[in-house]
Amino acid sequence: MTTIDLATFKATYYYKQDLVAMCRQWHLPTNGTKAQLNQYIGQFLSGMPVDRIKPAKRLGKVPALTVGDITLNTKLVDSGFRFNAAARQFFANYFGVPHFSFTKGMAALRRQAIAEHNLDVTVRDLIMTYKEGQSRSAEVRPQAEPEEATTNGITLCGPFLRIQRLANTVSV
Repeated sequence: MTTIDLATFKATYYYKQDLVAMCRQWHLPTNGTKAQLNQYIGQFLSGMPVDRIKPAKRLGKVPALTVGDITLNTKLVDSGFRFNAAARQFFANYFGVPHFSFTKGMAALRRQAIAEHNLDVTVRDLIMTYKEGQSRSAEVRPQAEPEEATTNGITLCGPFLRIQRLANTVSV
């Protein structure tokens, strides 16, 4: 690999495998998240000696919560909360549905809370995000078409009804 400076490194997008290769080349820690690898390389390129760059230590892994452990005030960061079967069951119970699926918005909120180490984000915030997503999707959903309609004494149904509607909107 060629030698690069810090500005060039920060301005370039690297895949994790590329970052691991750079760390190996410069004898830096090679395990951790992509952000941690970026940090190690950034420290190295800023002039920090290799022997002072230590891998980020993970404090003991917090065990996953059970359904009974999860409440509205459960924090998403450093509490053991995970998007797993226990959390799915908690949300299913909360919303009174037999099955629950997490949404993209919920996942994005959790990822953001973890990335920012925001200890204020709770399960209650996930519920609010879920409800906001549901109300937005309800606004976007098209109204159901009637299953049949009568035109010039002919009853149209299903796909023929849709064809008739399209024909009515086309101008020649």
